[in-house]
Parts: sequence; C-alpha cells; structure tokens
Amino acid sequence: MILKEYQSNAVELLLDKSKKLLAKDKNRKLLFQAPTGSGKTVIMAEFLARMAHFESEQEFGLSVIWTAPRNLHIQSKKSLTKIYGASHILECREFYELTNLYIDSNEILFLNWESINKRDKNIVMTKNERDFYLNKIIENTKDRGNKLILVIDESHFSATSEISQKIISDLDPNLTIEVSATPATISSIDDIVKIDRDDVISSGMIKKRLFLNEGYVNSYSNSRIISEATSSEDELLIDHALAKKELLLRKYIENNSNVKPLLLIQLPDNKVNNEEQLKNRIESYLDTRYGINSENGKLAIYLSEEKTNLENIVKNDSCVEVLIFKQAIALGWDCPRSQILVLFRESKSLTFSIQTMGRIMRMPEPNLGHYKDDALNTSFVFTNISEISIDEEIGNDYVSISTSRREDRYKKLNLLSVYNPRRREKTRLNPNFTRFFREVCKEFDLIKKIDLDANQVKVNYIADRISDDVDELRNIDIKGEIERLLVNDVDIQDALDKWIISNLSIFYPEPRTLERVLKSLFGFFAENLSIDNQRNESEMSRIILDSRNSHLFKTVLNLTEEKYRTFVSKDAKTVTESLLWEIPEAISLNSSFQVYDFKKSIMQPFFADRLSGSETAFIKYLESESNVDWWFRNGDQDATYFAVNYSDSSGDHPFYIDFIVFTLDCKILLIDTKMGFTIDIGRDKNEGLRNYLFSQKRSDLDGGLVSNSTRSYDGVWKIFKGKSQDLTSTDLSNWEVLQF
Repeated sequence: MILKEYQSNAVELLLDKSKKLLAKDKNRKLLFQAPTGSGKTVIMAEFLARMAHFESEQEFGLSVIWTAPRNLHIQSKKSLTKIYGASHILECREFYELTNLYIDSNEILFLNWESINKRDKNIVMTKNERDFYLNKIIENTKDRGNKLILVIDESHFSATSEISQKIISDLDPNLTIEVSATPATISSIDDIVKIDRDDVISSGMIKKRLFLNEGYVNSYSNSRIISEATSSEDELLIDHALAKKELLLRKYIENNSNVKPLLLIQLPDNKVNNEEQLKNRIESYLDTRYGINSENGKLAIYLSEEKTNLENIVKNDSCVEVLIFKQAIALGWDCPRSQILVLFRESKSLTFSIQTMGRIMRMPEPNLGHYKDDALNTSFVFTNISEISIDEEIGNDYVSISTSRREDRYKKLNLLSVYNPRRREKTRLNPNFTRFFREVCKEFDLIKKIDLDANQVKVNYIADRISDDVDELRNIDIKGEIERLLVNDVDIQDALDKWIISNLSIFYPEPRTLERVLKSLFGFFAENLSIDNQRNESEMSRIILDSRNSHLFKTVLNLTEEKYRTFVSKDAKTVTESLLWEIPEAISLNSSFQVYDFKKSIMQPFFADRLSGSETAFIKYLESESNVDWWFRNGDQDATYFAVNYSDSSGDHPFYIDFIVFTLDCKILLIDTKMGFTIDIGRDKNEGLRNYLFSQKRSDLDGGLVSNSTRSYDGVWKIFKGKSQDLTSTDLSNWEVLQF
C-alpha cells in the first residue's frame, strides 16, 4: 500500500505510543481518532504489521483481537487479508477458523462485537468440552507469553455501555485501541492519536466540501440552517439530485475519467407506518419518469429484507445510477463514487454528522487526488427536512449553503495563473520509479543477460566458536564466514528485502519502498515472460538473488535510482504549476460568509467571510468609479483562484493578489491592497507581480500594489509600479494616482 503522508505519520505515532503503553505495568487504552475516508483500516493494517515486526524482536509474540459492530468485522477481515496478501505478515481468522486453542503470534482474530456482548446461547462465549471458547482461548494465549491487543473498530457503537466495559475488562488485553471518527468519550483513555480532517482533504482522499440544497435559498441562524427546500415535494428533490448527477457525469467525462457518480436515497431509520409506501413511491417515480429500475440494473436496493444489484456497485464505472438504502443497514459500506444524497422529511430532523455524510465524502480516485473542476470535489445533499444543524465534528466551514455565480456579462480574461501542486517526497518512491525501472530494463536489455535457470540463494553468516578460555582461541584458525543455501520461502523473502534495503538506503525505512521495488522487480518478469513461463514470487526472488544475476539487477536498480533522483530533484524545484485561468463560474460558500450589496461584483450575490478596512474602503471606491465595469475579489487557495509566481529566500510561491478589475474600455488591472507595514513586507510579491506583467506583454493588462494616502482611507488611492527597492510605507510620493 502507498500511504499518504498523514497516514505514515499516524502509523509512526501509533507505534510509538503503543510501545510505551505496552511497557507499562497495567492494561492501557489508546484512542485512534480518524475521520471518515482517511483510510483507517489501511493505517491500522500497516501499524499492526510494523508492530508484529517489533514484537518479533522481543521475547514475546503479538496476538490481536479485532472487533467491530454488526458485520463490519467481516469487511475488515477481507480488507486486511487483501492488504497482507501472499506475504502473510499477519494471519486473519474468524473464530471458527482458529487452528489452535489460542491466538497464535502474528494472528488476528476477527469478532462481531455483538457476539461477545450477548453471552446467552453464544458459541463464542459459552464453555464447552473442547475448551473452544473465547475466555479459554485468551487464557491459553497469555499462558504462551503473548501480548494481546484488542482493536475496537467503530468504538462509538461498541464500547460505550457498562456491559461493554465489563467485557473489555474480562478480555483483559494488554492494550486496547479504540478506533472511531467520533469517539463517545475519552475520559478513560491513556493516550490519543488523531488525524486532522484538513490533512485528509488536502491529500485528496475526501471531498473539499458538502453542499446543502444547491439551487435553493438557504440561510444560517441560531445554529440552524433554514432552507427554502423545506416546502419542496420529495419528487422535486429527486429531480434536482438526478439533474446534478447528470451534470457531474458530463464533468467526469470532460476530465477523462470513467467515474459514474452514484445517487443515494436514504429511507428513515425509524420504523414508520408508511415506510414501505414511501419506498414504493420512490421506485415508481424513478421508473416512470427516468426509466431507472432494478430490472435494467440502474437501481440498487440495500435494505435488511431486500438486497438487489449490489454485486458491482462499488466499481467506478458501474451502471447502477441510484441506490435506495438505510444508513443503519449500511454501516461500514463504502462506495467512493457516491456523491449525492437525498433525505426526506419523514426523518423530522437532520444533523450534518460524520455518520450521516460519510458515505458521500470519499474521492472516487484518491490516487489522483482532487480534480481541477471543483464540482467534482464536492458532495451534494438534497433534503426537505425542516430542522437542520451541523455537528461540531464536521464544522460549519465544511458545509456549503450558498452559491455565488459569475454574471453573464463576463468576458474571458485568458490569464496565465500558477498554483502549488502536491510536492513529491525526496525520500519516497512514487509510481514514476516503476516507470523508470521498466525503461532501464529495456535499455540495459536485462532479459537477455540474466540466467533464468540460476536460482540458488546463498548467504554468508559469521562463524561462531564458543569457548570459556580465551587463550584456547589463540592458535585456532577461525573462518570469518560460513555459506548457507536458503531454501525456505520466508528466509528468501527476508533476504530479498534486505538486498533491496542495502541498494536503496536513501529511501529506507519507508515501508512502501520495499513494495514499490518488489512490484518493479516482479513486474519485469510478468512483462518479459509468457504466461506459461511466469514464476511465482519465490522463484523470481531466487533468480534475482542468485550471484549470477544479482549484480545485473543491482546495476539496473542503481541506474533507475539515478534516473529517479534526477527526476525528483528537478521536480522539487517546480513548486508552481501554470494553467490558463478564468474567474470561476460558481463559488460555494459556508455559513460563515455574509452577503454584501455590491453591484459591480462579477460574482452575485457577493459573499465574504471577512473584509479588512482597506478592502472595504477600496471596494466602495471601485463601486463609485464610472469606468469600472466589474471587479472580482480573489481567494487564496489552489488553482481555483488567480496567482502569480514570486520568490523569496525560501523559494518560489504563488502570490494571490486581492482584486481583478475590468474596465469599460476592456482593461484588466491586477491589484493587491496594502497599508502600513504590509507595504514594507510586500517587496518580493511586488517584484513577482512586476515580472508577471512584463512577461505577459499584453497591452490590456496592468496592475500593482494599491494603497490609500491616509490611514482613514479618505485620501487618494495610489498605485505603485516601480522597483521593489524603492517601495516604502513612509513615503508614497513615488506612487501614481490610481486611475481607471
């Protein structure tokens, strides 16, 4: 697995804190708080693998119990089994699959939490003649000297009641790790590892925002969202949602993606008399109005009593367009292409929470991150529920309730803008390494040089001789090393891992390094040998490590590393990326933004979260100027907003200027407002703006730093177009009067 930076950091913290807690004299609890969509299962899988490696170096083994509510433990087992693959770093078992009367070292026992929470008529907890019940198995495990880690997934469902706490106490683990996006309590926790949602968003794992009732007028008051959609009929909500789905589908196609967005229609969890009637009405409307039904595969059902068309629904290009489901039934169910959610007023109230919104927050192609079109980085909720609030965990800043749209009178600017792409780590291998490895193999003609029949792996070990008398050793010839032929697959895999580490030390100890290089090495055999001649991983490892071949593979690896280093070094200097930019067609806004009555803003209505004194005064000046056609207040994030490149002692950066002004005679002015000390610290940015204006060589383009001659903003507005060394806050005599 290729971990994101925040995931790697979480693994390291989990390791560090777990080791410290396990070293203490009594059982401890660790909370792992990970936002929905952050990849907590992948993080836990990597953590447990690293933990198992650590414990193997100690005098005890590691045994794990992984519990989860409902059937989520089965899904977790499938995920970890897939992650560990043929390596079998840890063995994943359900209770009936245990081969011993104990949990072996590096073995994970997956249990349904309810199965141990209900003791009556429970084969997991009930004593029997074979002593095959959980408490006895745990007792036997501890008798073997193993450390026991209890993982409670979705602990806010599982570990909150007194009964649950009693069960945890009875299991008596050395360490309990509670995993949750929204933990119920942290009063009894010894330590916490928490992933910040902003890190998950910036890595492109989850959507940038959720949008409520787009197309309706929404407002925010007294911690409640008031929406015009409250009076809408259910069918009208479905119309809006399906129209949005079709628009998103077109945008995915424009972005060369095969993703087909999925619309979720959620039935209320509470048992109401007309639940079946509501479901039938929805199905009938979808069929008669849109031709969406379960027979043609466009409609899927996920209810306790009915499950239809779910086989391939998680695939990005699945033909299923709509899913009718219940939130409670779908706990742990993930389909990253889910992007639109409809909820009906039968639910009475709605809280924007992780549990409610988690199913539509994931990005469908997390390896690609966010798309350039921000609509694809947004989830959409349509509801006529009257009482709507926002959970503190999600926060007001994540839920958009208003839209500001670009007016039709806008004329294209064709401005070249820059933004910061995601940086590639110098000590981390990305997919380009495999590409370079493939190229070097062809250039070096490796397939013709290696001996496929050479498959003996010999390792040298230091020779030992034990003696109580050091004088006895003086006249004895002791050889420094002895040679040993490896035959065990585990030993051979370990030898290959060490060989890779020794040849790519700069990238170690990143765990993904081994996986990336192994994928490259084994991929070489898959690409160059016919299907009949393909070797399994053990045979391929033997060929690579045989002394008649290893020097050839080492040469290719070194040449690949050299190519990759050059690529990373060159790429690291490119901190900004250019693109042709236009003012966004629409901007989504959360409840912290206020509406202002400014007529000349090209975005209407005009919203702002905050306006400085200089910005407010300058906007009023723009509104009063007769030659100003329109203006745009710029933002300061990614490629959505306009920026020019500037340099300082730390490198290159994007400079997001404050305003773009368009005049009646079609002039474009790029303006950044400055006052007081901000003028003195703005020299580098001024130089960046000057260089940009000069490089564009456009007669319709101008701009500079703008300030008012008085601190009360009632003086003359001036613009600076000179050299940065002449810029000072104490003297505006070398500034020109701003004229449009």
